[in-house]
Amino acid sequence: MKAKVTIITPTYNHGRFISYCIRSVLNQSYKDWEMIIVDDCSTDETAEIVRRYTTENKKLKLIKHRTRWGIKGLSRTYNQALARAKGEYIAILEGDDFWPADKLKKQLKDFRDKSVVFSFGDAVIVNQNNIQCFVYSYKKRVDILCETNKDKKFIDLFNIICNIIPVTVVIRKAALRRIGGFKNSRTYPFVDIPTWLSLLPHGAIAYRNAIYGYYRKHPSSAWFEFARNSSSMGKKEAAGAFLNFLTSEKLASNETVSDIASGLQKLVNYKKDTQKLNIVVHRFIFNSIFQYAAFFLYLFSICFYRLFQDKTLRKLKI
Repeated sequence: MKAKVTIITPTYNHGRFISYCIRSVLNQSYKDWEMIIVDDCSTDETAEIVRRYTTENKKLKLIKHRTRWGIKGLSRTYNQALARAKGEYIAILEGDDFWPADKLKKQLKDFRDKSVVFSFGDAVIVNQNNIQCFVYSYKKRVDILCETNKDKKFIDLFNIICNIIPVTVVIRKAALRRIGGFKNSRTYPFVDIPTWLSLLPHGAIAYRNAIYGYYRKHPSSAWFEFARNSSSMGKKEAAGAFLNFLTSEKLASNETVSDIASGLQKLVNYKKDTQKLNIVVHRFIFNSIFQYAAFFLYLFSICFYRLFQDKTLRKLKI
């Protein structure tokens, strides 16, 4: 029987986290899934741990690279798994992240609307010791986007698209195939922003103010390494991908694109000015030494989150 959902899990040296990731899939209340794990030539015990799970459960499949493809090969890695996917929907779960047990059961309801090409929600940020640090929500940004005029809307759209956390995303496979699979850009190696942007002209994005994933931040993550080596925590590269999208899709005039570029440059400059502070804050929050302070931050944020939570499905279109 064909799986309804294919879970794509790229992983590299996640030996410490991969069991937690896999168990969060095995514990899903929704059972019609397959999981394709792509190991990028890990040098730790990641592949051996995954193999043990694949022998116990045939819904788990391992692809192991003989050489390291790295972050520049991420689109190839994702598309390698996509080529083998049997599911109608594609869910993203990187090897150091994990899900709440009811994630798939709740999120697939977003696709009852046939216009929806991908769905995302909020995330809990956790550190390397599984301490929950805070809730990352898009509710306020989505509310602002739905209220602004068209030209200002592009800036607000960027603020959402460039921050959608992949662990919360599920995509309709037919739409993903229409755009040629997962994308990256010349300056931005990750597949998230270029892929979300490429999907935008093909239907609606569904957002629900609900927790759809747990996103792990730790000093050895690929994103942190990229952000640390960027001059603006990756915002300059993300802004470049966004402007290329607007131009290639002819969604705005040259004059409007120029105005948008000026607005984005202000965001990039702010990130440049606060780059060192951002890195210090990330290390502070996600370092195990400060895990109790992070946990109290989480307690405060989850109480605030639940107080103002609105689970109404919101659809974003361009």
